[in-house]
Amino acid sequence: MNSSEENSNHSVANSPQFRRFAIAAEIFINCFSDRTMDSKSWSRLVLMKLSELYSIAQGLPKIEFEEALVDKSFDVSHEEWEAIFRYVSEKLGNQSSYWTVLDPYREPGPSAETDIGSLEDDLAGVYIGIKPGLSAWNLDPQMYASQVHECWNETLSFRHWGKHAVNAMRPLHEIVYPLSGGIHGVSDA
Repeated sequence: MNSSEENSNHSVANSPQFRRFAIAAEIFINCFSDRTMDSKSWSRLVLMKLSELYSIAQGLPKIEFEEALVDKSFDVSHEEWEAIFRYVSEKLGNQSSYWTVLDPYREPGPSAETDIGSLEDDLAGVYIGIKPGLSAWNLDPQMYASQVHECWNETLSFRHWGKHAVNAMRPLHEIVYPLSGGIHGVSDA
């Protein structure tokens, strides 16, 4: 490892922004093991933590690495992804599906493409996007600095989990803050 690589690793490991993100990521990940909260309280917590993660990610410093170390052993298994998907489905029931517009810049009308969104897929997408970086951080943030940076920062990974986060925030907002009496079958209860 050369001195610029050591500086990059040290920068991630000692960055207050990365530490703040790691704390928020840990809390978000732990949301998927809670079995006591009702769906509205859980949705409120997830919405808060998801918006916090997304906000913190916007301020993570960009650090250059000569060579990115990506250890696939930190990847989330398909079984773990399925468990998160099932957890969200059980927690939210029929509130887990929502309508979405595929191209927000296309004029509304008959040609606008809509699709059914899935909070299961969106929240599992965020989970699998941030968990490998969190696992690497918890093991050794300096040794795995490039992996942490790759998972959480403005890279292909962030573009993927960030889009899932944004997609999930709108329907979670509707669950937590429904318009008078609720809409789309979502009640205030």
